[in-house]
Amino acid sequence: MLSASFERILNSDFYISFNVYAGLYQRCSIHLLHDCHGLKEQHPDNADVQQWSKHVKAVYYRAVAYAWSDLRLPSAKQQAALRKFQLALLQWESI
Repeated sequence: MLSASFERILNSDFYISFNVYAGLYQRCSIHLLHDCHGLKEQHPDNADVQQWSKHVKAVYYRAVAYAWSDLRLPSAKQQAALRKFQLALLQWESI
């Protein structure tokens, strides 16, 4: 249960009770990857499911790579890397 004064980024699984939170929200990537794996097993002959799951996994690995980028870089270069990553995600959304 979250208090009314909770003002942080909420990171949780896909439990429906958290859907009412109006603040910044992050789904647990391990739960997402687990669900993707389950979908692939349930629909082995569905090319759309297989491709979608592959894209989700690719985005996950790109996010992990970004998170481990060199934090010693000057702020401007870090911001440029962030913008590049965000643009890549926007392009992925249109697939």
